[in-house]
Amino acid sequence: MNLDHDAAIKLLHASADQAVIAEKQGDLETANALKENIKRIGYSIVEEEIKKNPELLELLYLESLRHSEKQQLHKDLLEYLKDKGY
Repeated sequence: MNLDHDAAIKLLHASADQAVIAEKQGDLETANALKENIKRIGYSIVEEEIKKNPELLELLYLESLRHSEKQQLHKDLLEYLKDKGY
C-alpha cells in the first residue's frame, strides 16, 4: 500500500482515535493492532518530517507531557526517535 503523505497522516490520526476507543471498550487486541499499524506507517513519516523541521521534535515532546488519551502513543514515538538518534 502506497499512500500519499496527507492521506497517511489522516489515516494515522483516525487509527489513533480508533485505538483509544478500542481500549476504552476493553478490546485490547484491536487497540494493539491499530497501534502497530500506527508504528508501521507513521514512524517513518514523522521521522521524515523531523528531518525537514527539527522543531517538530520539541512539539512532540510537549504533547507527550500533556495528559491525554494519546499520551502513551506520543511517548512511544519519542522512544523510537530516541533509539534512532534524535
